[in-house]
Amino acid sequence: MKKRQGVSVILRKPSGKILMQLRDNNTKCYPNKWCFPGGGLDEGETHIEAAVREVSEECEVVLDKANLKYAFAFDHDDTKCDLFFGADVREDITTECHEGQRQEWKTLEEIESLPDLVDWIRLALPQVRTFLEKWPSLLYCSKCGKELPVAIRKMAEKLGAFTATCKNCSPNAL
Repeated sequence: MKKRQGVSVILRKPSGKILMQLRDNNTKCYPNKWCFPGGGLDEGETHIEAAVREVSEECEVVLDKANLKYAFAFDHDDTKCDLFFGADVREDITTECHEGQRQEWKTLEEIESLPDLVDWIRLALPQVRTFLEKWPSLLYCSKCGKELPVAIRKMAEKLGAFTATCKNCSPNAL
């Protein structure tokens, strides 16, 4: 059987919580195991297009391709190459579980302690942690979760900040 290329998407709220999905109990691959949203590339599809499609299909979340951040590549038994991407989402975002048993927002520490995590995801967690530590969260206010104005985001990036707050939460900010 020819292996497909795949994608995994780390959806992160301003609070730092990450969306995890508990797979169905009757699936061929990893039944009753937790994983990030994602899946295989369709014919002619780019990795970014697959990431956007998979998140839309599985979670009913529409991502802007421009907001996806490449994280790392990870090889495992089920794919030719799995590319990880990150995407910041609003704190108040709602998801609809269209694949799997359920979805839950978890901290990285909670994810690391899951006993029923997909094996290769557990092996990738050190790279996930490194990526999250280096990935600034500048799309949304770190206090209230509202989208930050472009001027504040640009100033925060210029200063090398990893988080920023809006004028309502910090009137004296930037």
